[in-house]
Amino acid sequence: QQRPTTSTTTSLAAFINTNEMSPRNLPPLEEWSVNAGIQKVEGLELYTEDGLDWQYITTADIPQGTTIMFIPAGVCLASSAIEA
Repeated sequence: QQRPTTSTTTSLAAFINTNEMSPRNLPPLEEWSVNAGIQKVEGLELYTEDGLDWQYITTADIPQGTTIMFIPAGVCLASSAIEA
């Protein structure tokens, strides 16, 4: 039996302020990325000391050679994907 497929479209603007001078607010972007299929290894966390500069840090030992993040091709912006 085939299952019906569903598709959802989310607008990035629904999650973050895209005004040029808006402060960085990465937690909503991370939520959007999870919904878009981006996966990260356990122990890789967003971190900021001041709420302005953000980085990923590890909170657990991650073995050398481990893939830490998977980003589906459909999420990446690429000129090769532009259709006329």
